[in-house]
Amino acid sequence: MHHFLARRLIPSKGQSGPSLGKKPPFQRKEWGLEKSVAMKKTQWMKAMALCSVLLVGAVLGLASDAYAQSVPPLETGPTHLYKIVNVNSGKVLDVSFNSKEATIRLVQWEYLGLASQKWYLWGSSTAGYQIINYNSGKALEPAARDNGAKIWQMYFNVDRPPQQLWRIAFDYNTATPPYRITNLLTYRDIDVEFNSTGNGAYIHQWQFVPGVQSQLWRFEPVN
Repeated sequence: MHHFLARRLIPSKGQSGPSLGKKPPFQRKEWGLEKSVAMKKTQWMKAMALCSVLLVGAVLGLASDAYAQSVPPLETGPTHLYKIVNVNSGKVLDVSFNSKEATIRLVQWEYLGLASQKWYLWGSSTAGYQIINYNSGKALEPAARDNGAKIWQMYFNVDRPPQQLWRIAFDYNTATPPYRITNLLTYRDIDVEFNSTGNGAYIHQWQFVPGVQSQLWRFEPVN
């Protein structure tokens, strides 16, 4: 019995027995193919990741350059007053009823030389400007974050919260005045409701829409 088992375990001449711990040739070939595919996939993923990084860097670089070129040189401080004129209507930013109270909404009105129609800037083109009413000493900010939120005056905050910070930039299409006035919290622009040209039209914020003249403004120095 033992001799029979031994003979069964010993391969006959010209035959090779099973190789313990080794795969048959066709399995080794298949494993090599899988390994090759996996390596190529890994290399492809690395290449795609590198391309993504380069693309993001290029986009950010271009955006940074465009922003740097679009920031106008505006004077700051209460000795440098501006009227802020809407391109569409020719009327200026004003505070309703010449009020000095917080949460009073902004309107547009023909320029009459009133203190409530004069503004000065505090800050810088890189960090953002606070836009302060000469009559009330209060700063512009949106009442909410969504499209259509009213723009009102609120207590000037020395800590410079983002809702009181505005980017005043050239239109990217022209790189010259007039300017867009974009809030650094909501990323929406100061706009006139319904693109109105009339006295008393309310001021709100809206996402930038190229070609809409009611979202463009001129800063004109006044005494």
